[in-house]
Amino acid sequence: MPAVTIVLPVFNRVQVVARAVDSVLDQSFEDFELIVVDDGSTDGTVELVAGFLDPRIRLISMPQNRGACAARNRGIEAARGEVVCLLDSDDVYRPDKLAVVWDHFARSPELDLLVDSFMCHKAVASKRRTKAKRNPPDLTGAAFRAALFERRIAKATTALSIRRRALFDVGLFDEKLRRRQDLDLVLRLAREHVCRSTDRILWEKHESADAISRDHGLFLQASIDICVRHPEYLRDHGATLYRDLRSHFAWLAKRGHWRSFARDAQRYARFAPFDYSLARLLVDSRVSRSSAPARIQRSRAESGSPSRTADVSCAPARVE
Repeated sequence: MPAVTIVLPVFNRVQVVARAVDSVLDQSFEDFELIVVDDGSTDGTVELVAGFLDPRIRLISMPQNRGACAARNRGIEAARGEVVCLLDSDDVYRPDKLAVVWDHFARSPELDLLVDSFMCHKAVASKRRTKAKRNPPDLTGAAFRAALFERRIAKATTALSIRRRALFDVGLFDEKLRRRQDLDLVLRLAREHVCRSTDRILWEKHESADAISRDHGLFLQASIDICVRHPEYLRDHGATLYRDLRSHFAWLAKRGHWRSFARDAQRYARFAPFDYSLARLLVDSRVSRSSAPARIQRSRAESGSPSRTADVSCAPARVE
């Protein structure tokens, strides 16, 4: 059995899939299998992958498009390696990625999740900007979990390497979530499993214009979903959450996306645990810099005022 399984979900990305696969085949560590899960492609991606003759490559075809999380879960279910490394089709591994990852797990039998660092190549207007996303070294335990909520750990999907048994312990990716699925998975792992970060840069992220992480139509509902699944996000790390929500609405307004703004304003107002009105969130800069939610709840309890309770559907956002 291979030591490491790489799971690569693909959907109509024939122009970049070959680059991703080549980066795996160029690894200095050779004890791996690469599972490419085709999520219903119609552009020749299947034929491209089938043309690779390396016996370590396995192709799984989904009967219809179900999304990247479903494809990842299918690959994880078929994995034979002790450690599962994830790879998105836009991204490429550096040649020492697998060697460094395996060394971490081999030296630390208790380790279940490693979050590594990467170079991010982002298209801005007609230019491309490159920035190192370097995570804090050796962060673990409660400090690791807090850093997730506070966005001090860049936990892009390709940065995650996980023991396969730990993935089954927590239930794989949540296919109901349309965005921030990686955050949800890592938070579930960090509850009872040993997780660690490293500042070692092991791969290159090429951010495309159609990446789901750039779909602002999904952000507000995904943030609400995370609050429902992980209540400490709002309770203990409200400053970061409100800062992100304020930036989200400001981005929509700046670009004139008023339909999305109105829809998300309604969602925001319906989610009872939010302690600030949308108007206050947008005009009062102190809101996003404070950790006031917990203090507000305590003051309400002391004064006898009823606390707000959640009464809102957390169904995933629908792409419109």
